[in-house]
Amino acid sequence: MVRMGSRFRCALLAAVAIGTLVPVAPALAVDERRIEYNIEAGDLGDALKAVSRLSGKEIIFNSEAALGKKAPRLKGSFSADEAVRMLLAGSDLVAQYRKDVIIIRGRSTPSADLTDRSTDHSEIVVTGTHIRGVEPASPLVVATRTDIEKRGINDLGTFARSLVQNYSGGQNPGIAVGAQGTSENITSSSALNLRGLGADATLTLFNGHRVAYDAISQGVDISAVPLAAIERVEIVTDGSSALYGSDAVGGVANVILRHDYEGASVSARIGGATDGGDFEQQFNLVSGKRWETGGFMAAFDFRHATPITAGQRSYTQVNNPSDTLQSGARQYSIVTAGHQNLGSGISFEVDGQFSDRDSQICVSYVLEDTCRVSGADIHINTRSWTVAPSLKLTLGKTWELRLGSMVGESRAKLLADVSFDGALDFVQKGTYTNRIQALEANAEGPVFRLPGGEARLAAGVGVRKTKFIINVAAIQQGNVAPYYDFSQDRTTSYGSHDCRPRRWPSLLLRW
Repeated sequence: MVRMGSRFRCALLAAVAIGTLVPVAPALAVDERRIEYNIEAGDLGDALKAVSRLSGKEIIFNSEAALGKKAPRLKGSFSADEAVRMLLAGSDLVAQYRKDVIIIRGRSTPSADLTDRSTDHSEIVVTGTHIRGVEPASPLVVATRTDIEKRGINDLGTFARSLVQNYSGGQNPGIAVGAQGTSENITSSSALNLRGLGADATLTLFNGHRVAYDAISQGVDISAVPLAAIERVEIVTDGSSALYGSDAVGGVANVILRHDYEGASVSARIGGATDGGDFEQQFNLVSGKRWETGGFMAAFDFRHATPITAGQRSYTQVNNPSDTLQSGARQYSIVTAGHQNLGSGISFEVDGQFSDRDSQICVSYVLEDTCRVSGADIHINTRSWTVAPSLKLTLGKTWELRLGSMVGESRAKLLADVSFDGALDFVQKGTYTNRIQALEANAEGPVFRLPGGEARLAAGVGVRKTKFIINVAAIQQGNVAPYYDFSQDRTTSYGSHDCRPRRWPSLLLRW
């Protein structure tokens, strides 16, 4: 009875969607604004950006899809939709025309600099819906590695802080006010915080799966994955708790890793601030191999940055010169990913991540004193790792079944020398450990056809266990006084199904 009821509700809501959508198209055609264009023949991407700027209508396309494409001259009075149709004539790109946006996708053959990518992993959008090929209802920001590099950004933490929807305070480098150990971010991590609702309200996924939280603020350090190891980042900038749970109230970020790579690439970057401090060194290596039935990728990244102190900036001359404005850090990161076909319609995928980061911050309690006179001299080491294997079974090229699991941990070790009036008062030692284990199974495929296209169903079940362990103590004159010593774990079981027509808005049914 439950299954029949769910199927009936899906069909009923689909019928409502048909009635809602049919009369809209004529009205849009009448209201489309026409303006005068005079765009010379040239690069297709530049021409599309010009149309978007002149018409005021948003045009979304992957820069790599338009790479190397040429656009004809556009001269005359056209609506935005007409202008885009003319620019795409003769290309293999396809556009979807909507009221406030035009979405362009697809190309028959990759450009020369994209030939190192696996054709088995060519999906454009996978975040924000469990149905393959369906546009998510919430706004989606997609940025490829190339897009990020062209902006002069060298790590995912900086990219996250560049998003207008993201709040850059809280758990980000340079923030040294508030909670844990006289600093909200003593780990020098970078956590997404969409809409400023808190790092624990923005879900950060790696290849679609969760990872362990970082330290005590319950955010995920997105900078632990080197930029060289990613394919793209997809961010749902609106609440997605219906699909992902309460930790996605602010939104969802999905970091998609490269699944394989052919050859090896080495790069380096060195730079610093002109006023002193923040001298950065970064070195990374990407290597991999592809064969007929699979491939793998491995990336190594080393970063080191010196701190910025109060004495190096004119606006903090009232502070003690050694006071830390932005902490320095040293980080090693290793990321691997691979896939292998095991037989007809069966494939195995796995990805893993490891990072080790040391940071130091000097927090003065009195402006004129150093942290060793009145303040806290804090050293912290953060080590995190994740392993996520999965099996995928394709039935008749329509239904896809997946069984996935993951295990991970993040452990932050704190050592702080706390001084008052020029004397060491006590030493604080602490360990913050977050662990996660998960197992889930899901299936997705078509169930029946409607006049507007296929109705598809996604269903899944899973269980996830998280554990937080905190152990903080103060050592004073040889005596150990525990501050915090407890652990808390939670087991979450879940199941959901998503039923919707492929080309219509989301109709989400959950139990």
